[in-house]
Amino acid sequence: MTSLPLNRSVLRKREWLSFLFFTLVALPAIAVAFVASYGFVVWMSHEIIGPPTVVFQDATGVATGYKSQLPIVPPADEASK
Repeated sequence: MTSLPLNRSVLRKREWLSFLFFTLVALPAIAVAFVASYGFVVWMSHEIIGPPTVVFQDATGVATGYKSQLPIVPPADEASK
């Protein structure tokens, strides 16, 4: 069984179609999948170990608490209403 040699125009058309497929379909799909998987990993890590917190320190450098432990205080203009 022998394959027929493809002429130059058929090869050029196949190369152009494969270029369009990779630039318009495959590479954008891979990029979206990569960003989505990264977002999923970050979301699941926050679900398992909790969100990132900020440690507050006093002037001596001693940790005084976490942002998530601070009381919720309304802004001054809302408190006066």
